[in-house]
Formats: sequence, C-alpha cells, structure tokens
Amino acid sequence: MNSAPYLHVKNLTKVHAQGRFSKHVIFQLQADFKMEGAGIVAIVGPNGAGKTTLFDLIAGQDMPTSGQVICHGQDIHRVKYTQRRHVVNHHRQPHHVRKYKWQLTPEFLLEPARNDTPRIHLYDEPDMTDGTSACSSTSFANSNRKAISSSSACTLQTPCIWTSSA
Repeated sequence: MNSAPYLHVKNLTKVHAQGRFSKHVIFQLQADFKMEGAGIVAIVGPNGAGKTTLFDLIAGQDMPTSGQVICHGQDIHRVKYTQRRHVVNHHRQPHHVRKYKWQLTPEFLLEPARNDTPRIHLYDEPDMTDGTSACSSTSFANSNRKAISSSSACTLQTPCIWTSSA
C-alpha cells in the first residue's frame, strides 16, 4: 500500500515575465498543498487568477518555475510526456486549446507512468449540460456554480478537482 499523498503540490511557483532585456513579472502563481486521500475539491476564482495554469502544472502540461507536483508518489514532471495522462487526466472544454513548451528532456530519460489509468482527474470549468462529461451536475443553493457528484470517473476513490469562475 502506497502511503504517499494522492497529490502533493510542493512549493510550486510559475512566473510569467515580460521584456527581452529587463524582465518584469506579469503573473506569479504559488501553491503548496496536499490531498492525503481521495475526495472532491473545488477551486473557484475570477478569470485570470491562475486556475487553469495550476491544472496545467498538476497535469504536467506546463513546467513550473520551481517546485514539484507529486501525484500518488510520482513526480509528474519526471514521467514520460506521452504517459502523463495515465497519472493525471486534465479534462478541458473543447474550446480550450493551448500550445505547450515542452522541456527538452528526451523521452527515454523520463520514467514510465506507474498506472494505466489516471489516479487524479482535473475538470477545468466542465460543461456538464451536454451529457458527455464524466461527472453529473447539481447546483449549489442560490448559485449558478456547478458541483460535481460521484460517477464512474469521479468518485471518492480518486481525487477530483474542478474549477469555476467566481
């Protein structure tokens, strides 16, 4: 039995700077938290707060400026690029398209994923009205925000994190 937390975001930072010679910081994200067991967590914030950036870092789709993301005992940024979806599955809306800068670490120097199916699911502002999402929707009282209830992919046996704009 693996005693490592399901998810450990350790001193994670992502800094976006602007300027060719004299750089100044235009965005900085800092996170440090653990999910000891399975559960459902919501990350709510205004547009531009860094919710999607955090998910991209957790899923290994972007490289942090510093820090680590340990998913079920495995550093996501040390997993082969083509196998990261076996550790963390980042569910996006179809219109969310981003280009990523991959590190230049050759694939053969990275370790394989230890699982064939994702242990963590990230839902980035899921559209649960079309019936294609892995989770069903309910609404909070007096709110338009969507909540995730348990389903085959998102149960209390696997961590499920989702975002919503405040």
